[in-house]
Amino acid sequence: MTFFRPVLPIALSITLLITGYLCIAVAVEQIKNATAMGVAGIMGVVLATHGAAWGLGIGLILYFLIEHRARGAREAEEQEPIHVEDDMVVEPDDTADPQPAAR
Repeated sequence: MTFFRPVLPIALSITLLITGYLCIAVAVEQIKNATAMGVAGIMGVVLATHGAAWGLGIGLILYFLIEHRARGAREAEEQEPIHVEDDMVVEPDDTADPQPAAR
């Protein structure tokens, strides 16, 4: 145990760095747009500097101010009906060979 004692702080630091990197990589894969990336980034900075309660509070506030409002605007635009004509005339394709070629 005394042989490994000087290496323990370095090993712990490397373990925490690798864990942090993998957590960021997984979180970035779950983000869908640039706005969500900004909210997550600001929330992460506040979380790292001021603690969990502040990070969660700022994240919720930004979500409801930015993401929720933007989502409502997108849903209003997407509810516009699309007109589809079902009675279009389909013309037969004259270039297609009706029978397969014999070899």
